[in-house]
Amino acid sequence: NSIKHYPRDRPVHQKLLEVLIDQGSPKLAERQAEEILNRWPADVQSLLFLGRSCFERDAMRKALKYFDRARQAEPFNAKVREEVITCLRFSARRRLDKGNMELARRDYEQAEALTTPGETHSALYCKWAALEWRAGDAERAEALFAKALAGDSGALPVCYQMAVEAARAPAPPDVRERIEEQHSGRDGIIADA
Repeated sequence: NSIKHYPRDRPVHQKLLEVLIDQGSPKLAERQAEEILNRWPADVQSLLFLGRSCFERDAMRKALKYFDRARQAEPFNAKVREEVITCLRFSARRRLDKGNMELARRDYEQAEALTTPGETHSALYCKWAALEWRAGDAERAEALFAKALAGDSGALPVCYQMAVEAARAPAPPDVRERIEEQHSGRDGIIADA
């Protein structure tokens, strides 16, 4: 009721959104976030909340619309950029699982375009490399795997992740065998994957 007394007070609206989230009332919180966006269309907190809500319901395209709006409102916000990259990675996985490699590839390309030099995105490059191996483009897959290894995540975790992604995609058996052979000297973790 007190919100009616402060219809133009943005902090009051945001506090109500926080309370609804904390109380576990997602539908009411979504309505409140929409109300905030009706009054303040570039409210990043509300855009991120609605994007995450859509993401959790596996509505990736709708989530991306909210995340893109948040990115437009705050283009240098690293947290917003990471939300978009994560959503694009999951969207690509869903599209790959449905057999649409070209749309999955586009999602990975969009995610890569959002990265900044010096950031580690080995998960992105491992997943994308697995897609390329599955599509039969070994040269591109090798280049992406090299990018994953070039990050500061360390070779062992990247090799393990690549083995998992190669099995999940699935990449051709000779690719998985080669990855296991190439990196089997790294405590045998690839062989156990």
